Amino acid sequence: MPHPQNNAELQLLGETYDEYSRQIMLDHQEGLIVTYNCFHDPAETAQDIAHLRRLHVEMDHTVTPPYGWQGPDLGHGFHETARRELLTRLLHRNQERYAIEVRLGLHEKKSVQRDQRGKEKEGS
Repeated sequence: MPHPQNNAELQLLGETYDEYSRQIMLDHQEGLIVTYNCFHDPAETAQDIAHLRRLHVEMDHTVTPPYGWQGPDLGHGFHETARRELLTRLLHRNQERYAIEVRLGLHEKKSVQRDQRGKEKEGS
C-alpha cells in the first residue's frame, strides 16, 4: 500500500497505535480479528478499545493531508461509506505507483513453465 514519504508525526502515531493495539491483544489474550471486531462494534465501550479508536481518529487526521486529500468527511462513527472511500483511494494510489514502477522496469514478468503433467507452474 502506498504511503506518504517522510512524515515523522505519522510514523510516531503509527508506532504508538501499533504498540497499543498489540498490548490490548496481549492483555486480553485475543488475536487481531477479535480485537478489531470489538473496535468496529458500536456496543463495545471498553476503555482500551475507546482509546484505540481515539488513536485511530488522530491517525486519520494526520494521514490525509500528506496524500493531498480533501474529505471525505470521515465522521469517525460506525459508517462503511468513508471506510470504503478511503480504501478505494488507497487502491487507486497503489495502482498508479505500480504502473510507474512497471514503466521504470522495477517489476519483471515471471515466465510460465509446465510440469511433467502439463500443468502450469511459476518460474523465473
